[in-house]
Amino acid sequence: MCSSDSIRISVSAYNRSVCVCPINKFGARCLLIDTICEMDKNLTCQHDEQCIPSDEYMISNQKFVCICPKGYIGDRCEIVDNKIILSFGKNIVLSQSILIHFIEVINIDIPMRTPLSTYK
Repeated sequence: MCSSDSIRISVSAYNRSVCVCPINKFGARCLLIDTICEMDKNLTCQHDEQCIPSDEYMISNQKFVCICPKGYIGDRCEIVDNKIILSFGKNIVLSQSILIHFIEVINIDIPMRTPLSTYK
């Protein structure tokens, strides 16, 4: 029998339930709880964002994945995303589109170019 918060989708050849577990549970009957997302917030997702335990069968070193809100990036949503706000005076006539090209220069490294972007 599956745990009460899981979904029973079938019965195996050995007359055992086949269960689909919710995000924080695992095991044949979804009775085991994954507590990785309940750890210290400095070790998991920051800014109270959604932490999803990684599938134990995935080939990955990450034990969890964070779903970051708008404005944050990084494995743990720990980096404030860059933002550029352009504003023009009311008396300036603008076309419908603006083409912007970014060139990022870090110390003495070769400049990194971002393809031309169109903003409407």
